[in-house]
Amino acid sequence: MQLNFFPITINSTKYRLASEPYSVERLKELRSSYNKTHSFFRHEDKIFISNKEGNDERLFSSFVDLNANSDEQVTSSLIKHIFFRTFKDRFKNYIPVDFYPFRFFSSQEKDDIIRSVLPDDLKDRVAFKKMIEVQLRLIRNGTELQYGFVINTSRNWVLPKTAKN
Repeated sequence: MQLNFFPITINSTKYRLASEPYSVERLKELRSSYNKTHSFFRHEDKIFISNKEGNDERLFSSFVDLNANSDEQVTSSLIKHIFFRTFKDRFKNYIPVDFYPFRFFSSQEKDDIIRSVLPDDLKDRVAFKKMIEVQLRLIRNGTELQYGFVINTSRNWVLPKTAKN
């Protein structure tokens, strides 16, 4: 049997994030100023600020101590943002279709199953490509929690025009 669940190892369940009170205006301001280096997500009445690299103590003054086992929603959002940033930095030529579930098309020609039967002028314009979907899951095994990614594939049409055009 083969599983499509890939566990995430979390070395320390305790972590610290910069946090500010939520407002639409402040979230827009933060994204405008720091979006190239930081991710921002809202949970309840707070904006959580994630910097994949470096120290934020010189930029932000308010921090919250969190626990991966008890702050599951914030931890899940943090993992998704770190995954997105890492993917974006490592695979610059891929453009995700969606952030969550995280979906993108395979760029390999062999993963377009109609390519070989199309005329040359339609190749790379019309396709039936493999789409890879990555979703974060939290599994409870008794009292233990395990974060991991579920990876699925499907086939989707890629067409240059929509029904609106």
